Amino acid sequence: MRFPNCVTVSDKKIMYTMDYPVNNIGLQARDIVARPVVLGLSMEKRIKPRNQVISLLISERLVKKEDINYFTMLKMKSFELMDKFVLKHQNEMPQLIQTPTSNR
Repeated sequence: MRFPNCVTVSDKKIMYTMDYPVNNIGLQARDIVARPVVLGLSMEKRIKPRNQVISLLISERLVKKEDINYFTMLKMKSFELMDKFVLKHQNEMPQLIQTPTSNR
């Protein structure tokens, strides 16, 4: 996957965007580098809220961590994420509806 705009991303943004997925989600830095489009995503509006949804589902054993492709999940449009993860499990976890899953 190509992301030519990554050269316009500041060093600070790259470090911040690398830190959270590596230290909190468990992704490998080499995998993020192989998919640099992640560097252009908003940490506060996209990466953290989506990880929060997935973490809740994993903690309740509604999905398995090994079945989640974080890069695919981060690229999904909001309605796709809602269909696949939130609405699918709303009966077991109604609080998921209040979890922000912004597409910005």
